[in-house]
Amino acid sequence: MATNSHGGGGVSGPADEDRRRRLAELENKMRDPRSILNVDCLLDAVQGLLGDCDHPAIRKIKNVDAFVSRCE
Repeated sequence: MATNSHGGGGVSGPADEDRRRRLAELENKMRDPRSILNVDCLLDAVQGLLGDCDHPAIRKIKNVDAFVSRCE
């Protein structure tokens, strides 16, 4: 069994090449300041989500409370 660049197991082939191509495309979009997927936009989205989740009624949900606590 071949290993991929991330250390996990997997078989090389067309599916692996397609995954690597999609990963490279995503990385390029994250680095492009004009892309809607750039790192700053993603961080803004997480910050907005954190603000929306930081409410006593919402924090009663275990997973939401864990997320907010981890980010504080």
